[in-house]
Amino acid sequence: MLLFGRPRYVRQTLPRPVIDCQFFHHLFDDWTADLRWHDRIVVEENLVGAWLSASARYWRHSERPFRLDTQTMRRNDHPPDYIAFREATINQLVHQDYGDHGRKASIRFFRDRTVFWNPGEAFSPTDELLDPTEKDVRNPAIIAAFRRIGLSEQAGTGVRAIYRNWRSLGYFPPVIDNDKSRKSFELLLSRDVLLDDDERQRQNALGLQLDDQQASVLAFAQRRGRVSLTDVKAVTAGPTPKAREVVGSLVARRLLVTEGDGGGPWWPAAWAEGRGGERMATAQVDDHARRPLTKHQREIVRACADPRSLAELMERAAVTHRSFFRRQHLKPLLDEGI
Repeated sequence: MLLFGRPRYVRQTLPRPVIDCQFFHHLFDDWTADLRWHDRIVVEENLVGAWLSASARYWRHSERPFRLDTQTMRRNDHPPDYIAFREATINQLVHQDYGDHGRKASIRFFRDRTVFWNPGEAFSPTDELLDPTEKDVRNPAIIAAFRRIGLSEQAGTGVRAIYRNWRSLGYFPPVIDNDKSRKSFELLLSRDVLLDDDERQRQNALGLQLDDQQASVLAFAQRRGRVSLTDVKAVTAGPTPKAREVVGSLVARRLLVTEGDGGGPWWPAAWAEGRGGERMATAQVDDHARRPLTKHQREIVRACADPRSLAELMERAAVTHRSFFRRQHLKPLLDEGI
């Protein structure tokens, strides 16, 4: 019934929407709950219909650069992030907890990021989701059906496809919040460029001859202050052996250092020696957060090297709405213990 049923019978089986897609023309940092979405579709169809409806609305809003294959002369106007969207949305449909009738899955599209949220946590730990192994799943019958009709790839490849697509676009790796206490799963896809021109020039000026994966891991470490093996797997979009190979090459060249038995985490060599100043402090704090800090939050952290009043922090962050500042920027830092 969930897979192919008519809408009225689906609603009898599942008394809540299957998925809620919202499109905002704002940057994530500029959005408040008072700002209305610009487009929205709340899907109460069967799962196949939900995929068709969500993907059709995604195509309507996506950038579609025109490309031409010079050998076959075939046109290609697929959105660059289509693979990540497809795999993340299919994962929402096949892995959500359909026994939870009080919460619905949602996708929120902002100009600078997309947030996928699901009722129901992943059974596997976050650091195992990138490994190419069979994993315990909540809805094996639904997954098997999606695979048979060609809407789902081989088991264990969906999350890796998302990371590979995001890496090919040069963005900061996806962030997963698999909250077992709240029984929820969130995937955040940020369009923040990881290895930008400034970082490339800095590495070139130091005479570093790094391949793209090594350069990206080093850039991540510079941004966050340190890097774990899970982080390296996310940046390289690869399994554990490949991540160890990349980080090992950076350690061998003394670009990253670690303590103890060498199992990580690793710090950029210059920062481990006590240099890096204010940027290092911000990055170390950022490492304790579940996701990268926003530009406003980074400014707040820098300002709080000395005690500051709320008014001073609002002025530093260039935010004038007091309650919005507390809720959107300050409270997450307090909740994370930063």
